[in-house]
Amino acid sequence: IIVGDMNAHMGEGDIQLYLDAGLTSAQDAVGNPAAFTFDSVAPYERIDWIFGNPALTFSDFVIGSGQASDHLPLAVTITLP
Repeated sequence: IIVGDMNAHMGEGDIQLYLDAGLTSAQDAVGNPAAFTFDSVAPYERIDWIFGNPALTFSDFVIGSGQASDHLPLAVTITLP
């Protein structure tokens, strides 16, 4: 699993490398792909990601709230094979 505050948009370098490698974005698989993760006060862009390999199953993806960081927290339930 790759988890990160990657500060990257869909289609940009690192994100595209993960997708090309066959990893799945939890937010795209079971969340709202259009939901924003930055900034925590007034979110206006999606730049945070949770990726996993195809053997993992994602469920219950949420974008939390709070201002402990300038990014919103991401959480997902992961089921191992």
